[in-house]
Amino acid sequence: RAFDKVQVLPQPRAMAGPAALVAQVARTCQEVQRKRVLHLVGSRQDEFYHDLSVLYARACDACQDLDRERFEFLFAVVHMDGTWSFPSGLDDKSLAAAERIPFAGAIARIGALAPDVMVPHMFC
Repeated sequence: RAFDKVQVLPQPRAMAGPAALVAQVARTCQEVQRKRVLHLVGSRQDEFYHDLSVLYARACDACQDLDRERFEFLFAVVHMDGTWSFPSGLDDKSLAAAERIPFAGAIARIGALAPDVMVPHMFC
């Protein structure tokens, strides 16, 4: 998977110097090593647990200490009716705008996202 993001570096210009080339290589290596973190959010149990899960996930996502340069944070939300969505964020507008899909589609989407790690914020 890391090879999917490998980029061919342009030829350095004589004026750019070695420092610019080293900085560009460092940025490219950092992008290749960026890990995907999928937060699993929501609950089918009841509205209380669903909302509590969203609250916990929002608190986690709001943490100022998260390294957003080394990690890409994604969200998968299970809704009370059993559908899933993959919002761009956890604010009310993003949650409402995200397309809802059935369980089988959600499993396929998670497979396509290929997360390196998943963080559950879910309640049964």
